[in-house]
Amino acid sequence: VAAHLEAVFSSLVKKACVVRIAGTAGEDRYALMESLAARERTGARICRTALTDISERILSEQRAVRSIREWQTTFDAISDPISLLDADGVIIQCNRALTAYLKKSAGLIVGRPCWTVIHGTNGPPDAYPLMRARETLQRESMEFPIGGRWFDITVDPVIDSSGTAAGFVHVMSDITERKKLEGQ
Repeated sequence: VAAHLEAVFSSLVKKACVVRIAGTAGEDRYALMESLAARERTGARICRTALTDISERILSEQRAVRSIREWQTTFDAISDPISLLDADGVIIQCNRALTAYLKKSAGLIVGRPCWTVIHGTNGPPDAYPLMRARETLQRESMEFPIGGRWFDITVDPVIDSSGTAAGFVHVMSDITERKKLEGQ
Protein backbone atom coordinates (compact mmCIF):
# COMPACT_ATOMS: atom_id res chain seq x y z
CA VAL A 1 0.00 0.00 0.00
CA ALA A 2 2.83 2.40 0.87
CA ALA A 3 4.51 1.86 -2.50
CA HIS A 4 1.17 2.42 -4.24
CA LEU A 5 0.56 5.72 -2.47
CA GLU A 6 4.15 6.83 -3.05
CA ALA A 7 3.70 6.19 -6.78
CA VAL A 8 0.41 8.13 -6.77
CA PHE A 9 1.95 11.16 -5.03
CA SER A 10 5.07 11.18 -7.20
CA SER A 11 3.17 11.04 -10.50
CA LEU A 12 -0.11 12.78 -9.68
CA VAL A 13 -1.74 10.20 -11.98
CA LYS A 14 -4.56 7.87 -11.03
CA LYS A 15 -3.14 4.48 -10.00
CA ALA A 16 -4.78 1.20 -9.07
CA CYS A 17 -3.62 -1.97 -7.36
CA VAL A 18 -5.13 -5.04 -5.74
CA VAL A 19 -4.63 -5.43 -2.02
CA ARG A 20 -5.18 -8.48 0.15
CA ILE A 21 -6.88 -7.84 3.46
CA ALA A 22 -7.29 -10.31 6.30
CA GLY A 23 -11.01 -10.78 6.92
CA THR A 24 -12.55 -10.89 10.37
CA ALA A 25 -13.01 -14.67 10.16
CA GLY A 26 -9.41 -15.20 9.02
CA GLU A 27 -10.28 -15.50 5.35
CA ASP A 28 -8.53 -13.42 2.72
CA ARG A 29 -10.47 -10.55 1.19
CA TYR A 30 -9.34 -8.59 -1.86
CA ALA A 31 -9.92 -4.98 -2.78
CA LEU A 32 -9.17 -2.86 -5.79
CA MET A 33 -7.53 0.27 -4.44
CA GLU A 34 -7.75 3.25 -6.79
CA SER A 35 -6.01 6.44 -5.78
CA LEU A 36 -5.62 9.89 -7.28
CA ALA A 37 -3.36 12.56 -5.85
CA ALA A 38 -3.75 16.26 -6.41
CA ARG A 39 -2.53 19.54 -5.03
CA GLU A 40 -4.77 22.00 -3.30
CA ARG A 41 -4.47 25.70 -4.07
CA THR A 42 -2.33 26.00 -0.99
CA GLY A 43 0.14 23.50 -2.46
CA ALA A 44 -0.74 20.77 0.01
CA ARG A 45 -0.92 17.31 -1.51
CA ILE A 46 -4.11 15.32 -1.04
CA CYS A 47 -5.08 11.82 -2.07
CA ARG A 48 -8.48 10.35 -2.74
CA THR A 49 -8.62 6.57 -2.45
CA ALA A 50 -11.51 4.24 -3.11
CA LEU A 51 -11.59 0.56 -2.18
CA THR A 52 -13.86 -1.82 -4.09
CA ASP A 53 -14.37 -5.34 -2.77
CA ILE A 54 -13.33 -7.73 -5.57
CA SER A 55 -12.97 -10.79 -3.36
CA GLU A 56 -15.50 -12.93 -5.24
CA ARG A 57 -13.83 -12.20 -8.59
CA ILE A 58 -10.33 -12.98 -7.29
CA LEU A 59 -11.44 -16.14 -5.49
CA SER A 60 -13.34 -17.27 -8.58
CA GLU A 61 -10.22 -16.69 -10.72
CA GLN A 62 -8.11 -18.67 -8.23
CA ARG A 63 -10.61 -21.56 -8.34
CA ALA A 64 -10.56 -21.49 -12.15
CA VAL A 65 -6.75 -21.55 -12.26
CA ARG A 66 -6.68 -24.42 -9.75
CA SER A 67 -9.27 -26.33 -11.80
CA ILE A 68 -7.28 -25.81 -15.02
CA ARG A 69 -4.10 -27.08 -13.32
CA GLU A 70 -5.92 -30.13 -11.97
CA TRP A 71 -7.43 -30.87 -15.39
CA GLN A 72 -4.06 -30.52 -17.14
CA THR A 73 -2.42 -32.77 -14.52
CA THR A 74 -5.11 -35.41 -15.14
CA PHE A 75 -4.82 -34.99 -18.92
CA ASP A 76 -1.02 -35.39 -18.70
CA ALA A 77 -1.34 -38.51 -16.52
CA ILE A 78 -2.90 -40.44 -19.41
CA SER A 79 -0.22 -42.52 -21.14
CA ASP A 80 -1.88 -42.48 -24.59
CA PRO A 81 -1.09 -39.48 -26.80
CA ILE A 82 -4.22 -37.30 -26.81
CA SER A 83 -5.10 -34.08 -28.54
CA LEU A 84 -8.17 -31.88 -28.46
CA LEU A 85 -9.13 -30.63 -31.90
CA ASP A 86 -11.34 -27.80 -33.05
CA ALA A 87 -14.12 -28.39 -35.61
CA ASP A 88 -11.58 -28.15 -38.47
CA GLY A 89 -9.19 -30.73 -37.01
CA VAL A 90 -6.68 -28.17 -35.73
CA ILE A 91 -5.00 -29.17 -32.45
CA ILE A 92 -6.00 -26.80 -29.66
CA GLN A 93 -4.48 -28.75 -26.77
CA CYS A 94 -2.39 -31.87 -26.29
CA ASN A 95 -1.17 -33.96 -23.41
CA ARG A 96 2.40 -34.70 -22.35
CA ALA A 97 2.29 -38.17 -23.96
CA LEU A 98 1.76 -36.60 -27.40
CA THR A 99 4.63 -34.13 -26.96
CA ALA A 100 6.87 -37.01 -25.82
CA TYR A 101 5.83 -39.23 -28.75
CA LEU A 102 6.39 -36.47 -31.32
CA LYS A 103 9.47 -35.13 -29.50
CA LYS A 104 8.10 -31.61 -29.97
CA SER A 105 6.94 -28.94 -27.57
CA ALA A 106 3.24 -28.17 -27.33
CA GLY A 107 4.01 -24.82 -28.98
CA LEU A 108 5.06 -26.66 -32.16
CA ILE A 109 1.97 -28.89 -32.09
CA VAL A 110 -0.92 -26.62 -31.10
CA GLY A 111 -2.44 -24.61 -33.92
CA ARG A 112 -1.67 -27.12 -36.66
CA PRO A 113 -3.94 -29.74 -38.29
CA CYS A 114 -3.68 -33.15 -36.64
CA TRP A 115 -2.90 -34.92 -39.93
CA THR A 116 0.05 -32.59 -40.55
CA VAL A 117 1.50 -33.08 -37.07
CA ILE A 118 0.79 -36.80 -36.62
CA HIS A 119 0.84 -38.21 -40.17
CA GLY A 120 3.02 -35.63 -41.92
CA THR A 121 0.45 -35.08 -44.68
CA ASN A 122 -1.17 -31.96 -46.13
CA GLY A 123 -4.65 -33.42 -45.77
CA PRO A 124 -6.42 -36.13 -43.83
CA PRO A 125 -5.55 -39.71 -44.79
CA ASP A 126 -8.21 -41.76 -46.59
CA ALA A 127 -11.08 -42.89 -44.32
CA TYR A 128 -9.59 -40.85 -41.46
CA PRO A 129 -11.65 -41.29 -38.26
CA LEU A 130 -11.93 -37.52 -37.80
CA MET A 131 -13.72 -37.09 -41.11
CA ARG A 132 -16.07 -39.99 -40.38
CA ALA A 133 -16.78 -38.70 -36.84
CA ARG A 134 -17.64 -35.30 -38.31
CA GLU A 135 -20.29 -37.00 -40.45
CA THR A 136 -21.66 -39.61 -38.03
CA LEU A 137 -21.26 -37.56 -34.82
CA GLN A 138 -20.17 -40.80 -33.16
CA ARG A 139 -16.89 -42.37 -32.07
CA GLU A 140 -14.85 -43.54 -35.02
CA SER A 141 -11.57 -45.43 -35.01
CA MET A 142 -9.04 -46.94 -37.36
CA GLU A 143 -5.68 -48.69 -37.13
CA PHE A 144 -2.78 -46.80 -38.70
CA PRO A 145 0.93 -47.50 -39.11
CA ILE A 146 2.85 -44.39 -38.03
CA GLY A 147 6.62 -44.18 -37.80
CA GLY A 148 7.22 -47.92 -37.59
CA ARG A 149 4.53 -48.46 -34.97
CA TRP A 150 0.83 -49.30 -35.15
CA PHE A 151 -1.83 -47.13 -33.51
CA ASP A 152 -5.53 -47.45 -32.97
CA ILE A 153 -6.66 -43.87 -33.53
CA THR A 154 -10.00 -43.10 -31.93
CA VAL A 155 -11.85 -39.84 -32.50
CA ASP A 156 -14.80 -38.79 -30.36
CA PRO A 157 -16.86 -35.75 -31.39
CA VAL A 158 -17.63 -33.03 -28.85
CA ILE A 159 -21.23 -32.13 -29.59
CA ASP A 160 -22.42 -28.57 -28.94
CA SER A 161 -25.92 -27.49 -27.92
CA SER A 162 -27.02 -27.22 -31.57
CA GLY A 163 -26.09 -30.87 -32.20
CA THR A 164 -23.02 -30.24 -34.34
CA ALA A 165 -19.42 -31.24 -33.72
CA ALA A 166 -17.70 -28.31 -32.01
CA GLY A 167 -14.48 -30.27 -31.75
CA PHE A 168 -12.98 -33.69 -31.30
CA VAL A 169 -10.93 -35.78 -28.88
CA HIS A 170 -8.17 -37.62 -30.77
CA VAL A 171 -6.61 -40.60 -28.93
CA MET A 172 -3.68 -42.68 -30.18
CA SER A 173 -3.35 -46.10 -28.55
CA ASP A 174 -0.14 -47.96 -29.40
CA ILE A 175 -1.12 -51.45 -30.59
CA THR A 176 2.26 -52.45 -32.03
CA GLU A 177 2.70 -55.46 -29.73
CA ARG A 178 -0.78 -56.73 -30.52
CA LYS A 179 -0.13 -56.41 -34.27
CA LYS A 180 3.15 -58.34 -33.89
CA LEU A 181 1.31 -61.16 -32.09
CA GLU A 182 -1.40 -61.20 -34.75
CA GLY A 183 1.30 -61.56 -37.42
CA GLN A 184 2.74 -64.70 -35.84
